[in-house]
Amino acid sequence: HVALIIVLAVIVIISWLSTPETTPSDQQPTTAIPLDLGLKVENITPKEEDLNIETVEAETESSVSDAKSQSSANTVNISPLAENQQQEEAPPTVAVLPEKKEDKVVIRQGDILSVLFDEYDLGQTALRNILSADESLLALETLRPGQVLYFRYKDNTQYLKEMELYKHPGYRVIYRRIADDAFEYETIIKDGEWRSETVNGTIEGIFYLSAQRAGLSEIETATVTEIFQEQLNFSRSIQKGDQFQVVRSVQTVDDQPTGQVRIESARIQRGRRDYTAFLFSDGRYYDKQGKSLARAFTRTPLNKKYRISSSFNPRRVHPVTGRVSPHNGTDFATPTGTKVFSTGDGTVARV
Repeated sequence: HVALIIVLAVIVIISWLSTPETTPSDQQPTTAIPLDLGLKVENITPKEEDLNIETVEAETESSVSDAKSQSSANTVNISPLAENQQQEEAPPTVAVLPEKKEDKVVIRQGDILSVLFDEYDLGQTALRNILSADESLLALETLRPGQVLYFRYKDNTQYLKEMELYKHPGYRVIYRRIADDAFEYETIIKDGEWRSETVNGTIEGIFYLSAQRAGLSEIETATVTEIFQEQLNFSRSIQKGDQFQVVRSVQTVDDQPTGQVRIESARIQRGRRDYTAFLFSDGRYYDKQGKSLARAFTRTPLNKKYRISSSFNPRRVHPVTGRVSPHNGTDFATPTGTKVFSTGDGTVARV
């Protein structure tokens, strides 16, 4: 027993001598900082953060790398809103204007060439040169609504190189500049196809309204009235129930209607009597016996009745001088722009 006690005592003593003195983990060695700022502080125990600088730098580099990766991922997956913001913030692009080659002008009621040339800044000199070239053709004498003018320019300027008058697909006139002060013209005429149609109708009061209900246009109705004006009084002779038939030819070019219509024949049936008209190659209408339906001469050069302001009088006394001054003609009081027609066939001697 004594020996066992001695051995245990020795083991306890050896264990106590071999155990180093340690301070509690929650107690950090502190150094008192003197209040005198002029004294140097020495023997300050560094903190654990200062001792682990490499660890902190490694963690920082890792964080930066993760941030860059996250930034890259965010850059790839841009939301639609961000795209719209980037597009809005992008500087506007400058549009390149196409080269101006021509202007298209559809003629309206009351349009005048001189006004159109001023409106498009083409100059009155160019207009005079074009009209000078048109003197032998007179295609520009009367512009009708629906016709088209094309102004074509040189090198994206207002310098008129060419003007085209487009009446319909079968008739075009091109005025080309051959010098600074001269133009020449070219007419392009296509006969196309003429297709015949028959229009039948019954008069129910007024021929004009009855013809339009049957499908005749205003111009076609006026043509039929003009054809039979020497044989029929449409305001008195035509009665309800009378029949009429009209054969017309309609022109098409490349399957496009040109608006040109030709009355080939017409017939008006009043009871037992027929009035017929057939178009001949000379442009006149004849009945079925071959007699012309038009007079050799018309009484007046007008298509309507107008007041005679001064009649033919070989013994007229001049109202100012009081002398006999024959008036070898007849004056009609008509509005400006009234159409004047030839009273018979002939050859134009002067314009």
